[in-house]
Amino acid sequence: MNYLNQVGAVITRPSFSNDSICRFGNYSQWPGIVALGEEMSALSADELFKIKFKGINLFNISCPELMSKCSTKEHWLTADSYGKSPRELFDTLFINDKEDLLLNMASAKYWIDHWFKILASKTFDFIFVFSGSLTYSASLIEVMKGFQGRVFVFESFFTGRHYYCEEKYSHLPNNSDAKFRSQLVSRTAPGAVINEARLERGIKEALNIKNKNVTQPLPLRKNLFNNGKKSILIGGQVLNDFSLLKTNCTGIHSLSIYKSIIERLLSETDLNIIFKAHPWENKKNNLLQPKTKEHIYNHFSDSSRVAIIEDYAISDLFSEIDYVLVINSQLGIEAALQGFKPLQVGNAFYGKHGFTYDIENLDSALDIIKNESSGRLSVQEYIYFREYMMHMLVDYLVPEDVSTGMFKLKQIFNISPVKKPSPPAKEPIIVPTVENKSLPNTINNANNASSGSKKLKKFKNNPKRFFSDSKFVVLRTFGKLL
Repeated sequence: MNYLNQVGAVITRPSFSNDSICRFGNYSQWPGIVALGEEMSALSADELFKIKFKGINLFNISCPELMSKCSTKEHWLTADSYGKSPRELFDTLFINDKEDLLLNMASAKYWIDHWFKILASKTFDFIFVFSGSLTYSASLIEVMKGFQGRVFVFESFFTGRHYYCEEKYSHLPNNSDAKFRSQLVSRTAPGAVINEARLERGIKEALNIKNKNVTQPLPLRKNLFNNGKKSILIGGQVLNDFSLLKTNCTGIHSLSIYKSIIERLLSETDLNIIFKAHPWENKKNNLLQPKTKEHIYNHFSDSSRVAIIEDYAISDLFSEIDYVLVINSQLGIEAALQGFKPLQVGNAFYGKHGFTYDIENLDSALDIIKNESSGRLSVQEYIYFREYMMHMLVDYLVPEDVSTGMFKLKQIFNISPVKKPSPPAKEPIIVPTVENKSLPNTINNANNASSGSKKLKKFKNNPKRFFSDSKFVVLRTFGKLL
């Protein structure tokens, strides 16, 4: 806001409450949405899957928010996946979750119409959107494809003190343009080089994590296993997080992957397995309980080689493990900070930059572990990691600090401040003074004009007197003849 005010931007804030935009798939208490859903209730599966409003497919726009609710239901928790294609996902929803499906598609229709009306009535140079995952924001991005203006999507970074700011027509969770090296380095200041000061700054910024959702407990300084065997840490992600639901064409079913990898680790290796559930599931919309932890516990609590934890200090875990496996989780970066080379599943935004094992399937993950490949970063891999964190935290992201954040925003937007129009020039007022040299001329001209008018009047009323009083001899002589 400070930056926008500085450049003189005229800011328009849409007038709606959090209750209308942060429903996370729960629209049963919104009468207008319910009515729109009822209008579509008689459509067949084929008709509903293909239906568009103003050229925009309603299922595609509403699906992520819809699944943020439905993925927490038991029939989805026990499924192997969300389907191999959008149509397969849709068909399952049509059978098992038709009411939620209709309501969420109705919400997409509502928001598309809402944004069309606003954008058709006024032209905007910039549109700012958070995340781009919920239906209200996803529909705005889609509608903007047909209107003038630039779309910027924002989202906070795991440090809690930086945020993304990217010009794009899609969501941000696990979809940052920084995954491409050309984009990652594109915001490096002219003349900036890779040096020790900049590298250390990147690492320090990463170490100074201040997660706004999760507070780290105090370390206990004790091990979960003391059997002398190697251990692997599996970092759990919130099961309906958009970084999972918006990855691939149908989303990543994290719980199914966790169960599969633990089963195979138990049967094919002698590793100890530590599963750390994400504590945010206790507070996340549509969850409010640790469902991932509960399902993992129900499957593996009898195994002496599996420890299932939640509120546990990361520093304690890093002191006793040999491998780290994550699915689109920031824990992978935290592990790299401690010298681990994380096995990342799901094409995380920080993958493929030289400091991760980029896992395409579970077989490749097991091969790495069974071949006793190192779970630690080599010197060269740590160099890659430091460079990545430098570019990400020093060059690419926008810091919340006002002064450095303003500088970064100026670099991104490159907007010249709007010049306020000058007030119209007023006619100068001349105040006569002794030193005003124009005054005598003005007064003399006025006196001359007054004298001439009197003589003309005298000529008309008494011509003889006019000539007789003249200072010229010829005229006085002429007066004597009258």
